[in-house]
Amino acid sequence: QQWRAGVVDHLYHLVSAKRRRFMLLELYGKEFTLFGAEDNVGAAAADADAERAPTLPRLLAKASGADARREILRRTYDAMWPCIEKGLVDSPLVHKWLAEFLPVCLPGQMEELVEALCGPVLLRMMHTKDGAAACSWIVSRATPKQRKALAKACKGHVAKIASNEHGAIVMAAFLSVLDDTALANKALLGELRAGADDVVCSRAAGRMVAAAALAPPSATSVGAEAVAMFEACGVLISATQGENADADADAGELAGDGDDDSDDDGDIAAEIAEAARAKKAAAKAGTSGVSKKAGERRRQELLGGSGQLGATVCAAAARNVGKLMRDSKGAGELLVALVTSTSLAQACPEGLAEVCEAIAEEAAREEAGEAEAGGETERDKSDGDEGEDEDEEEWEPVRTHFSGSRLLRRLLQASPLEGLSPSLAARVWQRAVSGKVSIWGKDHGAKVVAALCASVDADVAKAAAQEVKAAVKAGELAKDAVRVGGKRAAVEVADAPKSASKTSKRLRK
Repeated sequence: QQWRAGVVDHLYHLVSAKRRRFMLLELYGKEFTLFGAEDNVGAAAADADAERAPTLPRLLAKASGADARREILRRTYDAMWPCIEKGLVDSPLVHKWLAEFLPVCLPGQMEELVEALCGPVLLRMMHTKDGAAACSWIVSRATPKQRKALAKACKGHVAKIASNEHGAIVMAAFLSVLDDTALANKALLGELRAGADDVVCSRAAGRMVAAAALAPPSATSVGAEAVAMFEACGVLISATQGENADADADAGELAGDGDDDSDDDGDIAAEIAEAARAKKAAAKAGTSGVSKKAGERRRQELLGGSGQLGATVCAAAARNVGKLMRDSKGAGELLVALVTSTSLAQACPEGLAEVCEAIAEEAAREEAGEAEAGGETERDKSDGDEGEDEDEEEWEPVRTHFSGSRLLRRLLQASPLEGLSPSLAARVWQRAVSGKVSIWGKDHGAKVVAALCASVDADVAKAAAQEVKAAVKAGELAKDAVRVGGKRAAVEVADAPKSASKTSKRLRK
């Protein structure tokens, strides 16, 4: 009952990590006591996530044979199914159980859980770390019909989901496997387009857009832990290849982490092989949870389809480029994703050029003008006038800004996309640095000059190296002020501009 579940949830929040683990293990049945789980809990009392802490995969690894494993899975499933069936999924205890159970459950159990959870009830699980992991498994195993129902359930809540760090990861997974891009544009992305400035200024939402619409999920966009989770549940396969995932690899996840070390796996192996064959047949019939559409094609349709998400995001990023470049907590990753996205270059080249031009203009600015003040008001409208005044006092040019100069260097080190002319390096050189190397070559700006000297744009690299050399000869710049690949740019790079591309490769490594 709901009120009883509320009592358990309240108790779960009050007890220690050790007691939380005991509460979770109680759901696995009495078998866990036969394999030393209680001793492991006591040893890992200080940290529930320690390596010795008992989890369902480790419990299955200690079970003696396939029958014992199936019995453990059956017991824990029977214990939790009433909660799932009644929609009592708000508790973090349920989220933790699902996060551990879904990767190792049997095919029939997975189908029933996906059928029960792939709908409005899933929205109540996305706000926690374990809930986000469980949701990623659900959306990756759902059928097209179930994903359509989930997309409709998300309508009206997308902005709130994307603004949450865990909800953004679920949205990234969902957009990476949803083949119906028309539905995605209508039910999901329309709300993000309406609040594009909030999307690009929110680090969580910005990473979500970068991961799902601009490029496959990566450690810089969603985090290394989320990438590992996407790889395990099959989201990364759909995002990078878009073809039918290897059914054997997917079915291998059902056996758990400890099955590889067991000698008594005959029955489990046969069951996994049968599940793999069934999954492959379902994929041919169009009912598999694995995405069908190629990842590159999906991203191009999301960026350049109805409503032009690419143009909207690029315009918002250009308006807020100052805030993104100076953010010290990762919001600038959206700019990196934009200028390196091949999907965006093909779907919306005009928007990409607009972003590059805005970056060059921001690099050239020496004073806070009306554009910056407007940007501050737009992104800090919820913080009040006092917060705006504080940000205005702390404003400084990109060339002297710690985070801004390093982000600009990363942007310049990125390989130029085909069809983008002039390149980002050429725009920054012409707008901001040309004729001012003696100024940029000091403090943090020296990193930007070094990136220009090592640019893959040969003309920019040659011009930058020559100006650095002239500034050194005139005594305006120290010999070791600008270094490229550990060498003085004024000497080595200026005398050998042809090696700029090789130096750039070393920098990118």
